[in-house]
This record gives sequence, structure tokens and C-alpha cells, in this order.
Amino acid sequence: GTLTLREAHEIFLQVARGVDALHSQGLRHQDIKPENIYLAEFAGQLHPVLLDLGVAVEINSEFVAGTALYGSPEQVAALSGMGEKAPLSDRMDSYCLASTLLYALVGEDLFPGAKAKTPFDIVSAFEEREAKPLLDGALPELTGRPRQLLSEAFSRWLQRDPSTRPSAGELATELDVLLEKEREEERIARGRVQRQKTILRAVVAVLLTSLIAAGIYYYSKADYLRLAGELEEVRAQGKSSLDNLEGCNVALGLTEREKKACEATRARQEQELRRT
Repeated sequence: GTLTLREAHEIFLQVARGVDALHSQGLRHQDIKPENIYLAEFAGQLHPVLLDLGVAVEINSEFVAGTALYGSPEQVAALSGMGEKAPLSDRMDSYCLASTLLYALVGEDLFPGAKAKTPFDIVSAFEEREAKPLLDGALPELTGRPRQLLSEAFSRWLQRDPSTRPSAGELATELDVLLEKEREEERIARGRVQRQKTILRAVVAVLLTSLIAAGIYYYSKADYLRLAGELEEVRAQGKSSLDNLEGCNVALGLTEREKKACEATRARQEQELRRT
């Protein structure tokens, strides 16, 4: 079956590093394909093993071998005797590695050239892999920018011109694009959490503002009621004082009348005494 993007990264990163090590020793493999990658497991870890070094040669050797379905354009041209003879180099392996990876991801039905029956079909597949490596229906779960980046990467890796292809070591570094979907999902998840935090902070700020406003309102209301009570008390005290003052005035009026009555009585008594 096909591999997931994560599985493909785990397997092909190691294979690409192995091919790069082979190139550093001055050799090219020439026949990288699914059947020649054996998946072994040691101590719970996956270890891909690149098999069939029987046709491996020096990097610039004129001897050529390989499998047409996964081979590079210059390799197939040399094998079939068709087209112009191009220089053979380690970039043949870069192409084989990339085409094998594409096959492992999309499967046989969506692999350009899988149904080729003639050399001309293979040539057409070379063009299609370079122009549109991810056919419609391939990797439907991969959308947006992650899909665009992977498609562009395959276009670079599957260039018909070997001089424009990356080395195996460069391809190993660029395989990180297989994890772009995971990173995109992580960014979306972080963004969602960040938005939730922002909304929560805004809600808390509104609640705090409301609580502060309510506190100020109730404090002011309480202060107002207190002042109103004090004013009423003062008014009551004032009314009591006025009542007392009126009482005093009444009492004072009574005293004045009594005094005048006594003086009048005294005056009459003095007049009677004088007459007497």
C-alpha cells in the first residue's frame, strides 16, 4: 500500500542519506526502486535497507542499468538507444529516488507512467512528472500550501535536465517538505488556541471592567444614601431646634405679660395708698 507522509519521511530520509554516502565513495546505485528498499525493524526502530548493489558502478561510468519505470530520462535514453545521449552521473540516483518516493505516496494508479506501454509513453511521463507530479486525486488529504510546496519539490527532483536536479544529500534535506502538512496543522492549532486566549482575555477584561463599574456605582450609591441620611438627620435636628426656639419664644411672651400685669397691679395699689 501507499505510505503516509510521515512514514515516507522516516523511510526516505534514511535512504537518501545512504545514497549520498554511496556517492561520497564515488559510486552510483542506478536501480533505486520500491522492490530494492527492504524495511527492517531493530529494537522497535524502522531501518530501511537499500538492496541490489549488483549494478552499482563508478559515478561517471558509461555502463548503465536500471528500471525504466523509475529511471531518469538520460538513463532510459541510454537503455533504449532513443534520444540524445546525455552524461550519466549520480543525479540519475536522485531521479530514481524521487520517482520511487512519488510512487510510494500516490500508488500505481496515480503514478505518471505506470501504464506506459511504449518508449514514447515513458517520455510523456517524464514531462508529466516534471510539470504536474501530483495528479488530480493523488493525496486528497493534502491541500493548500503544503500540497503546493510538495508539488514544487517533486518538480525540482524530477527535472529532465540532470544538471538542475539536487544531489542526494540536498534531496535528503528537502524531504522536510513531507512534514509541512503536520506543521500547518500545528500552526492552525496554535492559532486557534491563541485566538481562544485572546477572546478569554477580552472577556475577563470586560468582566473586570463591569465589576469595577458596578463597585463604583454601588459605592457611590451607598455614599449617596449615607449623605442623604446625614442630611435628613440634620434636618430633623434643625426642626427640633426650631420647635425649641418657638417654645422659648412662647414662654418668653408669657413672662412679659405676667410682668406687665404685676406692674399694673402694683401701680393701682400705690394709687390707692396715696388716696388713702
